[in-house]
Amino acid sequence: MRAFNNLPIAVIDSGVGGLSVLDRLVKRFPYESFIYYGDNLFAPYGNKPLSAVKSRVFAITESLYKRGVKGLVIACNTVSTHFYNEIKNKYPFFVVPTVPPVIDGDGVYLACTSNTAKSEFVKTNYSGRVISFPCLAKTIEDNVFNLNNFNVLPYFSKLDKKVEVLVLGCTHYSFIESNIRTCLGLTTVDGYDTILLKVNYHLQKRNSYSNKNPKITFVGEAKSFNKKVFERVFCHAGGHKI
Repeated sequence: MRAFNNLPIAVIDSGVGGLSVLDRLVKRFPYESFIYYGDNLFAPYGNKPLSAVKSRVFAITESLYKRGVKGLVIACNTVSTHFYNEIKNKYPFFVVPTVPPVIDGDGVYLACTSNTAKSEFVKTNYSGRVISFPCLAKTIEDNVFNLNNFNVLPYFSKLDKKVEVLVLGCTHYSFIESNIRTCLGLTTVDGYDTILLKVNYHLQKRNSYSNKNPKITFVGEAKSFNKKVFERVFCHAGGHKI
């Protein structure tokens, strides 16, 4: 049991977006180890054929399963809203999705990718209140080190909706959250607190908290790049060895 407890929790995403989720996980669970797989070479998932996304995600998940993990956090709204149940039902480890919180209100809109907007989750919970960005995640991915002065106005200038609260339905958007708040004067909301609660629930339920020195491991073709982004953008890894 102790050996299982000390297995890492995997975090997967199409690229750098999930690093924002990893950052929150590291802060909340300082004794847990994590593996991060960003599929940067195929990023973003939000505007790719869903069949291709599914194929890549299941191949990545299978590789992590063979490596040995005790849980998986899907740090991608597109994957979570389309394939969460299939992944959860196939593997023995716990699986936690990243999905936008459901908030009602005329001034509340969901910002997400094209593929996330196609999901039944979004159609059911945000019908008529969706702002879809086909290329914004890619732009963030390509300019991740130069986002302090990123101009978000062109992405919202043609909206004919009265937006007061913007629910972030893509983990890449967290990289420009302060820009959205400052430039547009909007309140932003994400689902990260729910992720932390669900991970803790599964660790507690299985009595699988780690008791070994924690570390963060980056894997995949873009492992060096994602490690660099994590260290430069988030500037901390707690007590974790990277």
